[in-house]
Amino acid sequence: MKHPAGIRIGKILALLLLIPGLYVLSILWRVSLAEQQAFGRSDLLPLSWNRPKYSISNGLHIADAHGSGTFLFNRDGEKVIVWRQKVNGFQHIYGSALAAYELGDKPAGLLFCGNEYMEAYADLIFDLDGIEQSDLRDRRKDLRHNAIGRKIGLDAKTNGLRGVEADHYIRQRILALVDQGGGYIPHYNSPLVDQLKSESDMGCPGLPPPFSLYAFADR
Repeated sequence: MKHPAGIRIGKILALLLLIPGLYVLSILWRVSLAEQQAFGRSDLLPLSWNRPKYSISNGLHIADAHGSGTFLFNRDGEKVIVWRQKVNGFQHIYGSALAAYELGDKPAGLLFCGNEYMEAYADLIFDLDGIEQSDLRDRRKDLRHNAIGRKIGLDAKTNGLRGVEADHYIRQRILALVDQGGGYIPHYNSPLVDQLKSESDMGCPGLPPPFSLYAFADR
């Protein structure tokens, strides 16, 4: 028979694990809703079956997309060209802004750095191609966007904004960046990535270098 004290400790530990998990899910949900509203589709959590499709044959060529598929979205009467990396940048900036506003700078940095560790080591273990140069460029881009998001979230808090006002401020700041530029990186192939600091300098040491566990396997 289990000791009552042991049961209580187990319940406390389970609760301590559950709360961060629920918070991460809330970030995923809120970011997905914001993507849907800002770009007409959510790439994080698919919220609609009828989503606009990225295409390379629609004539909507833009240098920032670096040859990737795009589509045109009408956002409040304004036509916006959307590509996958643009949505990805919004994900990182907005999610980090929410976390920084609600938790503070360091916890938000740790949370989203943890995301990079999980993605990197998942690629290393489960992806036959392992870690590629494109993954390294994408990582550095993500870390840069995380830092931008934290700054925006902290600005909203410093300005004393609350609730809807804070969220509106955060979203408008981010959309101005991703639509018009100004520190935001539109694609991991952008030359702007070459100007970024190292992963360690951006707060995420120990991420795996380019390597494949399956490099010598017979595929």
